[in-house]
Amino acid sequence: SSVVHNGYEYRVTGVGENAFARNGCVEQVVIGEGIEAIYDYAFFDSPLLQSIVISSTVDYISSSAFGFCPNLRSISVDRRNEIFSSPEGCNVIVDEKNKELVLGCRTSVIPKGIERIGESAFYGCLGREELSIPEGVVEIGSGAFSACAGLRSVVLPHTLERIGDFAFWGCTQMKSLYIPPNVSSIQAPLFGKCWMLDTIEVDTLNPVYDSRYGCNAIVETASDKIISGCGKSRIVGSIKEIGPSAFGNSMIKSITIPANITKIHNGAFWGCRFCTSISVNPRNPVYDSRNDCNAIIETATHKIITGCITTNIPQNVVEIGERAFCRMPLPTFVAIPDNIQKIGESAFAGCERIYQV
Repeated sequence: SSVVHNGYEYRVTGVGENAFARNGCVEQVVIGEGIEAIYDYAFFDSPLLQSIVISSTVDYISSSAFGFCPNLRSISVDRRNEIFSSPEGCNVIVDEKNKELVLGCRTSVIPKGIERIGESAFYGCLGREELSIPEGVVEIGSGAFSACAGLRSVVLPHTLERIGDFAFWGCTQMKSLYIPPNVSSIQAPLFGKCWMLDTIEVDTLNPVYDSRYGCNAIVETASDKIISGCGKSRIVGSIKEIGPSAFGNSMIKSITIPANITKIHNGAFWGCRFCTSISVNPRNPVYDSRNDCNAIIETATHKIITGCITTNIPQNVVEIGERAFCRMPLPTFVAIPDNIQKIGESAFAGCERIYQV
């Protein structure tokens, strides 16, 4: 609660941003009386941290304060705290006023009465394999279960209405996900680096989203737009649009663009490092894959919007678009033809093997 320096006593009121981030020694954290706030990334990525005790005076905890603490298994809050609580045996921190689960861990039990799983609440919870979210929860915040690498099974409640972006990003072992009928807002992307994901199903009674014809993707029904897919997704004939990052960092190995696709957003397929084949239906009026180049080219502008590790850049292409080769495992040497006049933002970002261009 206080420290003495050069003969003066100072009252401690908070744990500052990044104060103990990536600390490889801390095993237990006790937040003393008088501490009011725990700021961004205060204990982020503390691999040995196992227990947290929150005092009665803490009234602010950043959503990133305890992110990626994979061995965390014990959480408690002083009963006198008027903002936060930790129901007995649940190992969670709950914002009582907003009925929000602020922080969970590998041993957490989500208590009844919770309406929202907060932003990054379970971020980096590596040891968790199964999770059933109780009825009554209406929202899952951004990145709530991101980087839960061991999570295999998630059961979402029928009361769920909103899912934030990156909610399941990096859940590398998750095989399937069912979207309940009342979900009306999904902020994409959801599934990057979900290498094992092969089944995505939207309830047939959902009026906003669908997974038509077993396409293994989330489709925005009104716009016929895929907003999130996986390695086993199919771009079926009635789809007209592919949203930004819809297949970002997915296991998709082959991309086939039907004739009816009229809009592919920037970065729709960024980071698809396992993709080796790309083709566009010759009847498509907007895109082509001329000369079997294994790329998607915007016909009117002669711009590559998506490429892969086997792409051959045709001589009549003049531009490489935004994130076209982002995070692809390209070879160490990449030759840019003389006909290229413009290279878009992040076109080759994260291509770690490139040594010479």
